[in-house]
Amino acid sequence: MTWQAAMDYCAGLDLGGRMEWELPSRQDWVNLLGNCEDGVVNGTSAGTCDGTLDNKTVDSMFGNDQNTYWSTGLIEAGTNAYAFQLGWPETWVSRLPIMESHHVRCIRK
Repeated sequence: MTWQAAMDYCAGLDLGGRMEWELPSRQDWVNLLGNCEDGVVNGTSAGTCDGTLDNKTVDSMFGNDQNTYWSTGLIEAGTNAYAFQLGWPETWVSRLPIMESHHVRCIRK
């Protein structure tokens, strides 16, 4: 789904009787992955995260789900709008056009 559709999906999600969901921020992903390049941490560039989580922990959260996930990190680059998102399991963070279709994982507020 597009970035805006992902934002709307999390905002309207009712799961397990709970409705307080949101799209994770770039910083949420950085905190989860750990050991990210400076540009990724401060939001100025794309890059990688070496990760402090072991594969068993990551697998328990994502399984074999090798996809790219949106975050709330909307940025402007020239006349195009982009959003930070995470590739998995390669643990890279990049800027992609918000009209592209990618996956969503919602977190509790």
